[in-house]
Amino acid sequence: MNIGYILINSEQNLSGLKPTISALTRYHLGDAEIVHVLPKDADLKKYKEICPNSYKGQNTVTSLINVGFKKLKSEWGMVLIVGSIVKARIYKKYELFNKSDKDIFYPLVDHHYGFVDASINGLTINRAFFNEIGNFPENEMWKSEEAWEANSFELCKLLWSMDAEEKGCIFKAILGCKIF
Repeated sequence: MNIGYILINSEQNLSGLKPTISALTRYHLGDAEIVHVLPKDADLKKYKEICPNSYKGQNTVTSLINVGFKKLKSEWGMVLIVGSIVKARIYKKYELFNKSDKDIFYPLVDHHYGFVDASINGLTINRAFFNEIGNFPENEMWKSEEAWEANSFELCKLLWSMDAEEKGCIFKAILGCKIF
């Protein structure tokens, strides 16, 4: 798998960026492509010193993912939250289950089996297939004070996953992914 990493930094976690990049370079065979995405109000200068491929999205996690896939050049993209440490060669585990470019992988964590309620930390998608499906929804109205606000991200994932299923994707929850 020709895999690159999309580091989502919605919290603008400068101190977590170095360990995440260090772990990726240590456990990835060869040179790892790393794309780092921050919210629109971030000061890119200090982040570019650590990761030259740092970019801005909007103020939603889905916008950061979308920008990451737009900037990525690798065939596959793995989404990671800045501050996470990836042990071993996680992409090798995904390789074992990869049967098609339409496979979408995510780690099985805390009994969250379905894509919608699963963690995005480790979400891996073929870049060309992501482009075929289209971006995750980025609707700002979901940031309101309404009762379902806490689940707006899950709603975005649900809407996107329905488009993905129409395009023939197969969601695969993988047990034993070592992301800390």
